[in-house]
Amino acid sequence: MAKFDIKVIDYYHRDDKMNTKKGEPKKLNENMKYIEDPQALQPVNLNIPVKDSGAGEKHIESLLNHIKMKWAELQTMNADFVTNKNLLRHLALTDVEMNVFVVRKNGVIFMYREEVKNDTHSNNVAAFCTKNFEHFMTKKTENEEIEENGTVRKAVFMAEIPMEDREPFKVMYSGEIDAIDGNEHLYELKVLSGGTNDYFWKERSCGYYWLCFFSKVGTMIIGSRTDKHPKDPKTRPPSSKPEYSLYKISTLNVDEIPKTAMEKAASFTAKTPKQDNNEEWKAWTVEEGEKNVQKFLRVVYEKVTNDGDGFKVSKQDGNWSFVEDKVNAFYEDIMTPEQ
Repeated sequence: MAKFDIKVIDYYHRDDKMNTKKGEPKKLNENMKYIEDPQALQPVNLNIPVKDSGAGEKHIESLLNHIKMKWAELQTMNADFVTNKNLLRHLALTDVEMNVFVVRKNGVIFMYREEVKNDTHSNNVAAFCTKNFEHFMTKKTENEEIEENGTVRKAVFMAEIPMEDREPFKVMYSGEIDAIDGNEHLYELKVLSGGTNDYFWKERSCGYYWLCFFSKVGTMIIGSRTDKHPKDPKTRPPSSKPEYSLYKISTLNVDEIPKTAMEKAASFTAKTPKQDNNEEWKAWTVEEGEKNVQKFLRVVYEKVTNDGDGFKVSKQDGNWSFVEDKVNAFYEDIMTPEQ
């Protein structure tokens, strides 16, 4: 488990107009019973269109609005940085190139990762399956309709990032939360074609670990679903499950993900002769991700020293470079005087 200290300091709801109000994540429902009794789960159709309000945030508007509302409480926390969960989890990944906008105001460095077009779902079916699985696991009644009004449930976190030669950096950030239980434990809900197969461990395990870690999530709830018929063998005889249907629900301990991912990578390498290994399975470690985050925070903190400083910071080949940029929309949002 990573050494960073993460605390939940508040919850709020954001609507499609970026208004915020007090609110908690949805609670898990009785469908958790299918984890203990998997045979009782009949295939659930997840390919049901869900209306998209189109109200995604451009930057970190809802967190900024929430900070303004709760400023008397939050200003005593002395954050060095303010951002969102999306940036932090990408910072922990080694091979991801990105652009980050950073702006300093009132002694705090605000940060936002420039969105990449291919970050969004290219397949609407995948997005529908995700939303419908989340609804299946959190709806209060059997006939409750899925939310389509743009409401997003978020938590506000404070991370303390230890550094070797100074006090820990404090990073305040917000992130969407999928579900909570009666003991205030947070959960990440994911529905995956084929569940936790080799593709999950090779391509997704690192990203999902850091997503859960920065969400203070100890347990992932994973729905296994079928793919398109007849591509997916499970949709053909003898199973003959419907395409895009939920057929299994399981849990995954987040703390165990790094160890299992390393074991899977080692096993693959041992079984596959090097000269025939056309698809390298690169192992990853928590320590490497920690260092990636620490490196970024240090280089930004040492460069962005004056109120009004604004930069576009680009990562290529593992190195960060700065381009002065005070005309982008994020800079303007942060520096616009409060009305």
